[in-house]
Amino acid sequence: MISGDSLQEQARAFSALADAAARFFAEPSQAQAGIVREHLGTCRTKAGAVRKGGGRDGREDMMVVSRHLSEAAVQAAKAVEECLLFKVSAGKPLSATLESLRDAAKDLDRSVRSLGRGGRERCADSVISAKRNAQQASRLADAGANEALQIPNTVESIKFKETFARLSRAADEVHQAADRLGEMAAVADD
Repeated sequence: MISGDSLQEQARAFSALADAAARFFAEPSQAQAGIVREHLGTCRTKAGAVRKGGGRDGREDMMVVSRHLSEAAVQAAKAVEECLLFKVSAGKPLSATLESLRDAAKDLDRSVRSLGRGGRERCADSVISAKRNAQQASRLADAGANEALQIPNTVESIKFKETFARLSRAADEVHQAADRLGEMAAVADD
């Protein structure tokens, strides 16, 4: 069992950020991008609180999960910011990628809460689902990046490719956070 209230709050903030990013890619707007920025700030604040806990009482694992959540949040938020700044038209491939990333973030949030309550079995189920959704997001992002290479306009091609690359990195970070949470649940079983 973990007692990482800050990690639970960070996981919740990341889940909210991923949800807001998915809404942004479904219907891009300055207001929705602002909501993503707010959630990124919350995520960073909660990550700082996890780090202040230091490496005592098994907190090193929580700090690793926190770092992965932070990096995933940064990558997703930068994808939103760059789409807005460079006027990348969202669309089905970006939206589908974010939907899978959002689902993975929700699964991570559930797994952290379950582990915090001692529900190792539920945690493991959520971890498996998070990994599956993160892999799907990564596959979609990689496919989108490959499609971007086919865009005749080089500038447009680069914009899309970079956005998909950020989303792929976010999915990889989510997958790594899920891996560490799975390890934490397994250790708690011993």
